[in-house]
Amino acid sequence: MINRQIGPDAGFYYPDHFALEKEVLATLASFEAAYAEHILAGNYVYAGYSQGATMGALMLPAHADRFKRILLVEGGFDEWPLASARRFAESGGERVAFVCGLAVCNKGAERSKHILGQAHLLALSKHAPGAGHTYQGAVAERVQEAFVWLVDGYPGWQN
Repeated sequence: MINRQIGPDAGFYYPDHFALEKEVLATLASFEAAYAEHILAGNYVYAGYSQGATMGALMLPAHADRFKRILLVEGGFDEWPLASARRFAESGGERVAFVCGLAVCNKGAERSKHILGQAHLLALSKHAPGAGHTYQGAVAERVQEAFVWLVDGYPGWQN
């Protein structure tokens, strides 16, 4: 069950990465059914912020056939043991980009970038020092930079 709050600061909270995985895959199935003739299936980019990044990093190694490239903002930086990185690479994963506004995120992203490299994946880490846990301002600027790198040469994407 997903906790949905009501109000101006409402958010969606998943109890675990399995719940997020179920919702992402159901949404993707609906999208593919509706637009099959207009899309290049399997060349999706997963982008997640905070909990969406952390739980996304846990579920995506099993879905690299669809999400070959991943953008993780302010989360997902500690969820890449070498076994997960190898699983992601072996199932078709190509690139992972981290964007951080917090120093702890950046430190973890740099560590994970090294681990992903050991699995022969391309990884990028962008940091907006002092920006905090946000996806706006300087972090948003780093997201734009990371996204250009992430989709470079990716079939179906033009930057």
